Amino acid sequence: MLQAAHAERDAAGGKAGNSARAAGLLLAARAVRETAFGWISIALPIYWRTRGLSAAEIGTLYSIALLGSFALTVLFRRVSDRRGYRTALLASSGLWAAMVPILLVTRNPLWLGLAVALGSVSPTGKEVGPYLSVEQTLLAVMYGGQQRLRAYTWFNFIGYASGSAGALLVGALGWTMGFGAYRALLWGYMAAGLIQGILYTRLPRGAGRQGESESGADSPQNALVHNESADGGKPTGEGESLDDRKPVNGMDEPAGHPSTGQPSTGQSPAGQSSAGQSSESQSSESQSSDGRRRVYALSALFALDAFGSGFIVQSLLAFWFYERFHFDLFQLGLLFFGTNVLSALSSFGAAWLGERIGLLNTMVFTHVPSNVFLCLIPLMPTPSLAVVLLLLRHVLSQMDVPTRQAYTMALVAPSDRVFAATWTNGARNIGSALTPALAGVLLTFAAAGWPFYLAGALKIGYDLLTYQSFRRVPLRFAEHR
Repeated sequence: MLQAAHAERDAAGGKAGNSARAAGLLLAARAVRETAFGWISIALPIYWRTRGLSAAEIGTLYSIALLGSFALTVLFRRVSDRRGYRTALLASSGLWAAMVPILLVTRNPLWLGLAVALGSVSPTGKEVGPYLSVEQTLLAVMYGGQQRLRAYTWFNFIGYASGSAGALLVGALGWTMGFGAYRALLWGYMAAGLIQGILYTRLPRGAGRQGESESGADSPQNALVHNESADGGKPTGEGESLDDRKPVNGMDEPAGHPSTGQPSTGQSPAGQSSAGQSSESQSSESQSSDGRRRVYALSALFALDAFGSGFIVQSLLAFWFYERFHFDLFQLGLLFFGTNVLSALSSFGAAWLGERIGLLNTMVFTHVPSNVFLCLIPLMPTPSLAVVLLLLRHVLSQMDVPTRQAYTMALVAPSDRVFAATWTNGARNIGSALTPALAGVLLTFAAAGWPFYLAGALKIGYDLLTYQSFRRVPLRFAEHR
């Protein structure tokens, strides 16, 4: 008995260590990727401009990049279903590295369109491609309850901090190398794709492969995270505190079974064996159907928000400051270093607020004022005032990101999380893909503020519609799997 207890304890410790190792690899890969996204989103539009591309052509290329990102997200979801998450992440990283040389050797819009569509070129300075959907799902497997929100907080903090480092690198190279900085940053972008791929090789083989038993060796829970203890079903090292059971947005969980919300019948397990299994199966199917309907609705709203964001992606903001106020690469690097630092710090404010006023309230009530600041930027007569308003916006504008991710995962059953992550992130990709081309046309007139006005109005509309649609929807946020 004593030997068995020691064996169980050692196994639980090994599982927790495997989970921490996998999470560390995902965070390291995100740091590399977001650093590269941070510098390419600033340097590439100015590089294209110096090589003779028009604002409309640059905007169109970024629309193609975001459409390609959506297509890759769908494609590599299928790859992950059949071959596992690890294979999908490795293949996407290899494709990224292979496309970068095209950006260096041609100005032909057709070849550039191919490179940005397949090469994970980020116009936003943030996530493109299939990485976020996969990593977001894996983190949801590893962590539950408030710990999931904290995991997403650190996930996003590392993303923004790394984006800040990328922006600072742009400024430093612009200061020391001048025009030569552009080619150095593009070669560095290819290296980042390769480094990310090397990190993904350290993930367990077959991790997340669909069609295998959850208790099997290659399931996410066992092959990747090994995060369940042998005796309690809770993730190793995670106690269930009262805070974990706190209702979200004021909605209590349904009485009855803690996972399904079905009323308790008072019967013993033996008396419920056949009828209970049938009832649980029907309940699970009903939950999945309801959850997917909510995912479709949420995806439509996220697409609206992203449609507005497409007018002011970071690359187009850099282009606007370059054209309107004649910022050089050094000044642009410092500006977007500041915005990303503020976004990184705001992630912790999002976690603090989310635990106190609820995820949905945090998403909405921080997003509205940030978009008011956005609408005011083009009205500023001096670059200093425009910079101040942009920085103020970034104190608040990204607080909805970790809360939005945690909200999406809490809205659906565990079996629907890959579906939810793929649809919501894909909807954002395709929503934002439609507007950079239009924004490029509008930016042909350097003083025009229409991209800012349209983005602010659409994003405020998204906030109000989301709050109205979901404020009465209960969440089972304490669920640990």
